[in-house]
Amino acid sequence: MKTCFVISPIGQEGTDTRKNADDLYDLIIEPALEKYEFNVVRGDKVMTTSAITEDIVNYVQNSELCIIDLTGQNPNVFYETGRRHETAKPFIHIRRKGEQLPFDIAGIRTIDYDLSDGRKIKESIDNLRQFINELEITGYGSQSSSFSLNSIATTLSRIERKIDAIDTNAPAIATNGAEKLTGNPARIFYDAITLGNYTQATVALKKFMVINNDPNLHLNMALALVEAYEPSGVPIVREILEKDFDSLNTSTIAIALDDLYRFHTAAMNIKDQYDYIKGFIQKTLERNATDKEKAALYNTFASLEDAIKNEMKALEYQKKSVELDPAEPAYQYNMAILCGILGLKDDVLKSLDYLVAIYNSRDPRKEKINIDYLNYAKGIYKKNGVNDKTNQIDDIINNAKKYSEVQN
Repeated sequence: MKTCFVISPIGQEGTDTRKNADDLYDLIIEPALEKYEFNVVRGDKVMTTSAITEDIVNYVQNSELCIIDLTGQNPNVFYETGRRHETAKPFIHIRRKGEQLPFDIAGIRTIDYDLSDGRKIKESIDNLRQFINELEITGYGSQSSSFSLNSIATTLSRIERKIDAIDTNAPAIATNGAEKLTGNPARIFYDAITLGNYTQATVALKKFMVINNDPNLHLNMALALVEAYEPSGVPIVREILEKDFDSLNTSTIAIALDDLYRFHTAAMNIKDQYDYIKGFIQKTLERNATDKEKAALYNTFASLEDAIKNEMKALEYQKKSVELDPAEPAYQYNMAILCGILGLKDDVLKSLDYLVAIYNSRDPRKEKINIDYLNYAKGIYKKNGVNDKTNQIDDIINNAKKYSEVQN
């Protein structure tokens, strides 16, 4: 059964906030989703033995759908909203009728709901179902034109080899005024990141940067913090980009800019950071970069423009990424998403045809597929009656599953 996680202000028992949250959940959301066979979950209804914040993050990141009530502009709701946006998985914004939204998200399609009487409630249920019907047609895959060049796991794998080769011990230094950090700060950093102790990881990284002169390694380590959505990593990444730009590998810069874009999108302040990230993308494109590196930079450029609703400019940059690296499935998927936003039906199908062809040519024993991309394509093909393509996609997924190589 699919899961829908409800992100909403909850409030204390007996408050108006709690009453609104309960009425919304009981009278609108659950009835609207009942016909779609969803398990509907809200944060205060999560009952497990693990830390509740960990459970909530898991629901935010992994549920097939999130319904987000922006009523009251609650800070916790905005944080969870940012985390959901970053996953590129489906979400539906709702708000109580008459509520205002902050500038950063005012441009995202939002449903107004009204709990004032029975007729208004029924109308709200119908409006919510219209959104869900669209998802039923297109599938519950990723919806964003963002593309992750990186992940914390691949970053750690990349830096571990270098860390193992470093034999650096240093005098003890204090962390938070009490705890002492001794030994190889690079190894301490790695272990702290693995355990989720980002405060200690930040201290260890700063110590390591004093005694080591490899800016590319520094940047990779700082990116592990950013990819974990640890705010202390952002100024470190920016400092390295600004101070050591000429010494950095182009591929590492491309990953850093994509990570900064993703972090600030999740933090919902991407408009404030637009000029900074754009400037570094332009500066990096002036280098003697490979086609793959340029494609990655143009892809981030496209995502950046899309984030500020400049879809035509985003499409222009996405076309360049596809031209430079046509065998990258994510770029074809991103093209399809942008063309869909702009109503370019033929171009959507063309990009998805390329996407399916790419995966058809790959050996699932050696290369992973992104099932979200294929489920999105399958939904579009079904909507347009292209049955031969839907069958091809089923074959690709089933074949990949034989080798346990499906990437979710």
